[in-house]
Amino acid sequence: MEIFSYNDYIKCIHTLRLNAVFELAEESTEYNLETGKQKENINNAYDSIIKKILKSKKEIANIVNDFVGIKEKIKGEDLIKYTNNFITRKYKSRQDGIVYKLKDKDVFFLIEHQPSIDKNVAYKMLNYCVDIIYNWNTSVKIKKGIKYPIVIPIVIYTGTDKWRVYTDFSKIQISDYIFQNYKIDFKYNLIDINKISFNTLIQKNTLFSQSMVLKRSRNYEEFKNILDKILVEAKGDIDKELYDISAILLENLMKDNYNEEFLKEIYLKVERGKDNTSV
Repeated sequence: MEIFSYNDYIKCIHTLRLNAVFELAEESTEYNLETGKQKENINNAYDSIIKKILKSKKEIANIVNDFVGIKEKIKGEDLIKYTNNFITRKYKSRQDGIVYKLKDKDVFFLIEHQPSIDKNVAYKMLNYCVDIIYNWNTSVKIKKGIKYPIVIPIVIYTGTDKWRVYTDFSKIQISDYIFQNYKIDFKYNLIDINKISFNTLIQKNTLFSQSMVLKRSRNYEEFKNILDKILVEAKGDIDKELYDISAILLENLMKDNYNEEFLKEIYLKVERGKDNTSV
């Protein structure tokens, strides 16, 4: 598990003050009119699904427990939402990420959704972690013995291209033997959906894992078969949000052949819950 602690904060804060000297260039996206627009629509659909999931404290706890590897399990009720859209000092609005805090500890979970490759994500996550601690520092009167909080940075990648971006910030700093000890030691936790097996996602039996395995559907038949397996594995413990997510995915999968009757069947299936017959 990767964390961002007070020692990391002190080590990098002065370096980060140099940020004013330059701006990060965002990668440009080139695509033809037909295929590019379709890909954009699908990415927007997946983005809306992730945003829906990240609003649930229960699902955040599931994601942390299943994929980050902390020593003790946390529950949804252990978390409080730190902000809706985390506002930083350097970036006007945090639209793709969200921050949760443990109720009884100064431990923060920063969750960032990446629908596409971003070579600057390690740099951005480092800045966000520093800003969380900075924001905490301005709201808490530091007394003797009080220590700075821990931030656990998590990137959820749902894109189709292979993730070839370093999770270790020191890897994207210059290599210089003389100054090697002064590199910033920062890493983020990567949840690459493409590297998690089909069976693992099915067996997790969470709204997040169910959504991500349904995302792999390439057509109506695959979607139907995967949904059947999800409903059987769930054994009646089905989140009603699964219906909304299915509707979003189906609209992009079926396009002109959108089947409202099939969607109604899904709705009834999810409503019945304990009825595990095939759709």
